[in-house]
Amino acid sequence: ALYFLYFLYFIYQVRLMNLLKKTIVSLHQKGPNETARRVRDYFLRPKEVKKLPNFLVEVATTCNLRCPMCARTVNVEKKNWKNSVMKLEVFKSIAANLPEVGKLSLHASGEPTMNPDLLAIIQYARELGKIHRIHIVSNALFRDADYYDEVFDAGLTTLTISIDSLDQGIADILRTGTDVEKLKANVRNILARHLDKVNINMVIG
Repeated sequence: ALYFLYFLYFIYQVRLMNLLKKTIVSLHQKGPNETARRVRDYFLRPKEVKKLPNFLVEVATTCNLRCPMCARTVNVEKKNWKNSVMKLEVFKSIAANLPEVGKLSLHASGEPTMNPDLLAIIQYARELGKIHRIHIVSNALFRDADYYDEVFDAGLTTLTISIDSLDQGIADILRTGTDVEKLKANVRNILARHLDKVNINMVIG
C-alpha cells in the first residue's frame, strides 16, 4: 500500500510539472511582456484586508515641548516643519474606510492633546464598533489631570505618558519646556484615577 501511495504521488508530481511546463511555454510564446504581466498581476493583485492589527493616525504635528532628540524639533529648527492638527471630518473620512482594527494609535511626532478635536475623534472611533483599542502617547503637560478623565470617558483604552526625568535640570536639557512640578502633580492624579490604563515610558541613556 505504501508503494502504491508513492506511485500516486509520483504521477501527481509529473502531471503538475507538465501543467507548469505547458503554462510557461504558452506564456513564452506570447512574449516576455505577457509573462512579466502575468507574474506581476499574480503577486500584486489586490487582496482584501479583513483586519489590521495596528493602525496609526497622526492627529497633531504640533507640540508644547522641544526635545532635542526629536525629529520634529530638529526639523522645526531647520524651518522644515508644519504644525497642524487633524480636523474631525478628516479623521472620519479615514476611519470610515478602515477594516476592523486591533489597536488605533493617535500619535506620532506631536502631542495629541493639543488637538481640540481629540475627544470627538476618540468618541467617533469608539462608536464605529470596529476598533478594539484606542491609544495615545502624551507628555501629560499641555492639559490638566481632569482632561484625561474626559479622554477615557470618550473611549480611550490606554495612555502612555513619556517621562525622561523628574529632575528639573535634566528635564530642561532632555525635554525642553517641561515643568517638573506640574508633571508630577498631573501624573500622580492620572495614576490615582486610571492606574490600570496608564503606562510610563522612559528612555534611559
